[in-house]
Amino acid sequence: MTFMYVPPVPAEQIRQLPTRDVALLLLQHLTDSNSRHLQFGGLVNSARQAFQSEPNEDALLDGLADA
Repeated sequence: MTFMYVPPVPAEQIRQLPTRDVALLLLQHLTDSNSRHLQFGGLVNSARQAFQSEPNEDALLDGLADA
């Protein structure tokens, strides 16, 4: 069985948008009834898996944490 991880905010949006806008997208994700990652630790772990193939994975995770 293969799991597919979906980031809470797409990598391109984290790269391009100001932190405030990323924060709003993150809040929207957290309030979505389908979201299973209501705790920050779970959200970061899921994002880490989703961003594995992205360049600058640490910068993306930092941007998400800042938001």
